Parts: sequence; structure tokens; C-alpha cells
Amino acid sequence: SDFDVLWATTTVAHELAHMWFGNLVTMNWWNDLFLNEGFAEYVQYIGVTVAKPEYAADTLFPILTLQSALYADSYPSSHPLHVPYEETLSSIEIDGLFDGITYDKGASVIRMLRAHMSGGKSIFSENLLEADPFIEGVRSYLKEYRYENAKSAQFWKAMGDNPKTSKFQNIVSDMQSWISRPNYPVLQLSWKVPPSGASNGVLQMSQAPFHKTGLGTCRDMESNWWLPFSYITSSSDDGPEYGVLGDCDGGELKELALESSDEFVMFNPNQSGFYRVNYPAEMWGRLAKSAEQGNLSSVDVSALLDDAYALVEAKELGVSTLLDLAYAASKRAPSAGTVSDYQAWYDISYAFKGVEGKLEGSSCHSDFKDLVSKAVTGAITRYNFVPSLTRTNSMEIEGSFQNRLLVGLLFSLGVEFGNSQVQSLALQGFSSSTNVNPNLRYSVYKAAARSGLAGYNQVLDRYRVALDADEKEKLLLALGTVTTEELIAKSLDLVMTDDVASMDVRSFVARIAGSSLLGRQLAWKYLQENFDALYEKVNGSLDVSSSRLAKLVSRVCSGFADDKSLQELESFYRKYDKWIPAKVFQKMEESIRTNKAWMERNEQEVCTWAKDNRL
Repeated sequence: SDFDVLWATTTVAHELAHMWFGNLVTMNWWNDLFLNEGFAEYVQYIGVTVAKPEYAADTLFPILTLQSALYADSYPSSHPLHVPYEETLSSIEIDGLFDGITYDKGASVIRMLRAHMSGGKSIFSENLLEADPFIEGVRSYLKEYRYENAKSAQFWKAMGDNPKTSKFQNIVSDMQSWISRPNYPVLQLSWKVPPSGASNGVLQMSQAPFHKTGLGTCRDMESNWWLPFSYITSSSDDGPEYGVLGDCDGGELKELALESSDEFVMFNPNQSGFYRVNYPAEMWGRLAKSAEQGNLSSVDVSALLDDAYALVEAKELGVSTLLDLAYAASKRAPSAGTVSDYQAWYDISYAFKGVEGKLEGSSCHSDFKDLVSKAVTGAITRYNFVPSLTRTNSMEIEGSFQNRLLVGLLFSLGVEFGNSQVQSLALQGFSSSTNVNPNLRYSVYKAAARSGLAGYNQVLDRYRVALDADEKEKLLLALGTVTTEELIAKSLDLVMTDDVASMDVRSFVARIAGSSLLGRQLAWKYLQENFDALYEKVNGSLDVSSSRLAKLVSRVCSGFADDKSLQELESFYRKYDKWIPAKVFQKMEESIRTNKAWMERNEQEVCTWAKDNRL
């Protein structure tokens, strides 16, 4: 598929980047692993954007890397990029550092710093190869420490000592909050002067530490970040405005007077900074309207949705505001001047599926799912890809690279939420002798596996004879998406057989757990009863010390929202703590408690929203 090609291309670029970040200069110890992996993760996007400009990979960074980092770093138990040395003295602790913080946050903070030092230019593809001050500083670092080991402090010193970075002489102290502390801030906008007949309104800025479980208190330099920000408005024609918020409260210097009664302000355009943004309720409404009307880019709509979803979890935003935004954005019409709405739909999908998944077992689950189906069907109609797929028997997808990604995503949502046209195409494609377009193939297999026992067995038969590794993976994962007890049990019965290779165990079981509440429950029961055998299969021996299965346990358990599952997890951790890093366990605990609190706080509001919007 196009996404497989993108993934392979970025992987090659990532490993090539290690020629400089890892080989030419190597971090001194594992506690500075981000010097290797964070840089390689960022530079891979430069390589792909330059080598394959048709991918527009730089515009995919926010959804594929930055948003993952924001999620991973939202836990109170997260770790800083520069980890204390004493926390990296065992193989399990070191293994645990190969995570979304080291890779994705590392890359995102690097991208944010470069954007600040380049005046925002480096965010755009045409400027990625420019020798801006950040790049000059990196060159100094690589030159000074070539063929040696370096610590992060030496990197920052090399950055600050370069004459071409003299304008940023405080870079070492400025970046400490991002390197030496976990988590990140939320930039909060509030009305200093509310809109009224006498004023269009004046917004003021402040910041606070953001956690998945709620906001911290910003008191002093130990609890605030050096925060480079940017924003756009509906009345600005010259691109973003830039500034830095260095204190908890921006004061008069960080106030923004609106020019009209309906003007919108959006902070962090292109999601160039590593922070979240919250707005007054009225501004969220203006932004939702602008998202629907196409006045915001696909990337910016994606950023708004990602922030809104996280703010709901943190108890800082009503869930109906998130759903209003997602529903409005789902009505966007294709625009001739837009590369694709892939990024926007990536997070529309994330928001809808995230809420729908939490509602399993709720009295209004079916009503909400019907509404999502309605939104998906509307998008499928507007983007009008079904006629061309019907004409080519699902073999060809028209348009640009990112448009093909978008069609693949909408097709998968059509299968998930029961669009009759898409489901019919999917089942026809499975039974046809023609080659279905690779972007649709997984969804086609998923539709067949979910269609009943006969369809499941046909997918299993194809999996067993498939020779192409990519094809085999898609077929296996499709078998993991089934939602009935009979078919889930059949899939779990495959795990310890030769049908499932040791390297595929984690992704297959995680897919089963992520496809339904019943799948999660049965997968968790399976893990508890078979963990030693699974560990031996994945690692080759019970004598091997490895945390490979820890992330699988996390993916299975982090979706629960009840005390019983939390108690079972605690017992499980006491039994297997030598193979599960403490921080991974703490994140699972936090997730379950957060999910439980989410339902207690939001279930009734979602049910009311679904009822109101169904009319």
C-alpha cells in the first residue's frame, strides 16, 4: 500500500540518518539516547520530503510523530528526554527507553527548536535544506565530536557556541525545561475583555503543566516552560505571528485584541510546537465553523481535534465541544487547492472511534455509532470515490499520494461503521479474481473476516498460503479484527500455533484487544493464562531478560475502565515485574483510572449529544 511504501521509505531514511547521529557521533550513555533516535526520527522526514516530494511527508509529521509523542508524554509517570544516569543501569530500564518519548518527543522538540530559530521557515518543505541557525549549530556539534561520544550537555554547548547562533545565546538554559523534565505545557487562552457591543474581545495567555489526568499548577521556573508560540487569525494575510511565553502568565505583553466580532485565532498552526492549546468556548465554536468551511488547513484541523480530545481526558473541555468540532470537520468539502484532507480525517476518525470505543456497553452506544456512520457516509459521498472504485473493481484509486491515503482511510471507516456501498465493494473485491488496490486490501480482508465463519475461514486459508510478507501481515491482522466470541476464540487459538510467527504475536494479540471490548476482555484473559508460554515463544527462552511483551500488556490493558481489571493488572505485575518496567505499569494504571473517570464524567453528556444530533 502507499502507507507501506511511506513506512519503508522513512525507515530507510531513519537508518541513513544514523550515519551522522549514532555513527559519526554517538551518545555517551543510554540516558541521552534521544541524541541518536530523536535526531534520526526528525531527519528521516527531511530525507523523505526531499527524495519523494509527492509524499509531502513534512505535513505528515504532526499526525505520525508529534501527536503520538504528546499522548505518550501526557502521563505523570513519563520520563524526560535526558534521563538520570542512575535510572539507566539495567537492561530492562535501557530497553524501556526505546519508546515514544525518546523517538517521537525527541524529534518533535528538535523540530520545534528549529522552527523557532528559523523564524518558522523550517516547517515548510521548500526550506528544509536551508542552512538556518539550527543547522549551523548541529554542524558545529557533529564537527567537534566526530568519531567520539557526546553528552547532551555537549550538544547544547556546541549549539550555543556557534557564532551563527549567537542570537540564541540562552539556548542552553531555554531548552532545559524540555530536556530535563517530563511532560509539556498547555497554552491557555482566556478572555481578558470578553466580546461585547463595545469590544471585539481581548485574549490573554497563560500556561500550565499538562497531564492526562488533569492540569498541574504553574508557580515558578520549575513548573513552566520556555514556550515558543505562533498563531494565525482569520484576518491575517502574512502568515503566522511568533513569540515566546517564558512565564506562567504572559501579562500585558501577551494579549491579543481581536479585529472583528467573528474573528478566529488559532495557535500552533502546522503543529510546529510541542504543546497543547485551549480556548474559550466561543472561540472553539468559531474554529469548528472554520474547520467545516475549509478556512483551516487539514493539518490545523487535525491539531485542533488532537488537542480537544486530550483536553476532554484532562477534564478541561466538555466532550460535546470535541464532538461538535469533529462533526463539523467531518462535513468539510473537498477543495481544489488542498493537497488532501487526510490529516483532518485521521483525527476525525481518532475522535469518533475513541469515543465510540469508550461507549461499548453504554445504553447510547448504538445511537452514537449511527451518528458516526452518518458522518462517514456523508464524507464518502462528498469525496465521491465509490464510482471509480466500482468501475475498476477496487483496483485503482485516483489522485495524489495523500488523496490515496485519504480514500483508504474513508474506505476503512466505511467497513467499520457499516456503509453499505463500501461493504458491498469490499466483499466483492474479496471474492473477485482481480487484485484489489493495496490501500484497500486490509479493509477488504477485515470485511470478509467479520462477515461470519465462512468468510473468516477463507481469510485464514489465504493467510496460510500467502507468500508475500506484506500480504500475509494484512491477512493476519484482519483475523484479529473479529468481534464475535466464537471468532475471537478462534483467533486466540492460533497464537501459540505455527500459524503465527513469534515476531507477529504482539501485533496480532494487540489487534484482537483493540477491536472490541469483548476482544480486549478475552485477550487479557488469554494473556493471564498463557503469559509464560507467550514469553518463551516471543523471546526464545524464559531465561532471557526482555520487556518485549510489556508493550503488548499495555496495549491490551490500557483500554479498560473498571476496578476489577485494575486489580487483575496489579496482581499480574507483582508476578511478572521482572519483565515489565515500572514506568510501563504505572502508565497502564493511570490509563485505567483515567478511562473510568472519563466515563463517569462524560457518558451522559455524550448520550445527550447523540440524541440531540440524531434529530
